[in-house]
Amino acid sequence: MTIAVLVLTGMHPVKIGRLFLAASASLLSWVLLGLLGVCIAEQPRDALHVISLVEQGHVPLKTSLRWHGHLRDEPTRVLWGYGYEIELSGVEFEDALQAVRGGLRLSFTAHTEGAPPLGHKHHMILTVPTGMR
Repeated sequence: MTIAVLVLTGMHPVKIGRLFLAASASLLSWVLLGLLGVCIAEQPRDALHVISLVEQGHVPLKTSLRWHGHLRDEPTRVLWGYGYEIELSGVEFEDALQAVRGGLRLSFTAHTEGAPPLGHKHHMILTVPTGMR
């Protein structure tokens, strides 16, 4: 609300030719937007967020994992194949399914021309096995 008032306050001086006042209001608006972005970015992650679990050592990335989730959006065509945005719901590790939150980006290289290998079903449940590299 405050930022919208500053933007509108900056528009009025432009109409009456007070450019320094308008530039000051604009600069102040950008500084406040930057501070708002910093405050949002510094919010702590959920305990079940996949990055938090990796940092705590509960999900080791050097072993084979099976990620469970559903598509966030339709598959995206990229130069080398297809890209998928997956909303994670769990990860299978040592024969146990652990609940997680977060996202996973998956790239898939299609070896044949045509439709994406997983189709365009938005609510499809996906299981993505991964291994060590």
